Amino acid sequence: MSGLALRRPVEYDKHALMENGAGMDLQKQIHYWRNGSEEDMEVAVELLEKRRIRHALFYAHLALEKMLKAHVIGKTTDVPPRIHNLARLPELSGLSLPPDRRVFLERFDVYQMEGRYPAAKGSGKRTTAAFCSPSPAGRAWLSPREVGAGG
Repeated sequence: MSGLALRRPVEYDKHALMENGAGMDLQKQIHYWRNGSEEDMEVAVELLEKRRIRHALFYAHLALEKMLKAHVIGKTTDVPPRIHNLARLPELSGLSLPPDRRVFLERFDVYQMEGRYPAAKGSGKRTTAAFCSPSPAGRAWLSPREVGAGG
């Protein structure tokens, strides 16, 4: 398994994860998505340390997506939609992001496609290299604790 630490799957109550909001335990839903986000970000960091860049960026995208879905649940009190679009999720959650963060999410969205379909348009070393060495401020913003704050 190439040295990655095996983790226990995120635990959840399947009855709390209903398809519609009826009877849904909001706090369990939010906890489920935030814990999944934190776990995926840890994996992204491990993959980045191993220079598995495309895979690291895919997991970082997944972590952001899950954290944003936790915000969607908090705002809508409903199960988040089955979408991967990082630019759309903040809109659904009512988060007000500064323009630079909206642009970042729009540009980072390519990594969910690149992770699933490596030959997808826009994938490649130049695109991936753009996010390989984020600034300290960028790394702080990508932290699940920062993204999940206040939601």
